Amino acid sequence: MKVVGRGRELALVRSWLAAETGGLVLCGGEPGIGKTRLAQELAGHALALGREVVWGHCVETEGAPAFWPWRQVLKAAGAGPDDVLAHDADVPQDRFRVFDASATALDRDGLVIIVEDVHWADQASLLALAHLATQLRTVLIFATFRDPRPAVADLMRFAVRIDLHAARYACQTDEEFRVIAVWQSKEHADRFFREVLGPVLARVLGPEPAGAHSVTGMEVLREFIPANAG
Repeated sequence: MKVVGRGRELALVRSWLAAETGGLVLCGGEPGIGKTRLAQELAGHALALGREVVWGHCVETEGAPAFWPWRQVLKAAGAGPDDVLAHDADVPQDRFRVFDASATALDRDGLVIIVEDVHWADQASLLALAHLATQLRTVLIFATFRDPRPAVADLMRFAVRIDLHAARYACQTDEEFRVIAVWQSKEHADRFFREVLGPVLARVLGPEPAGAHSVTGMEVLREFIPANAG
């Protein structure tokens, strides 16, 4: 089974890298929809072009230090996070010193920064993201978030936004290629597997657990396609 339906997004990934310009891309969607996978594709293409890629991850756990994702990004980039983030995040003047120091440390032509789950980021980290997005002219920042998105609403002014909602699942047999399902959410996908693929598996496996010792995905698809063609 082959996952398709991300051609537009993958083309955008390639175009961002080919342009060799910076900016902020916000990739939104619910859990499991493919945000991390698209980020990995971006990283893979960038590395293949000889670009430097660094990652940062926001966490839901309480007690994470201020600027937590940027601490990871700076460390991955070889910049000392303790030096760059030395000022107090709660004091506005000190916060701007951190922003400027971070921009200086990360101002590298062709750098790709990926920050995941920015809906969990602390306010100081979101403000830093907005600052870096406007200051780093040759650095591409790709940030993922979940819907709904109140925590990242202000960032939309600085960003290209890409939403992952629909996923298409297809199969390929010989020279035939056919899309067999399209859904708009994880709940829709769960219902598809439960109500549509479940009965197909039951037919292929037979009424008893010992009815089929091994079943390939292609056998399931061959059973599914004729009944749902058209």
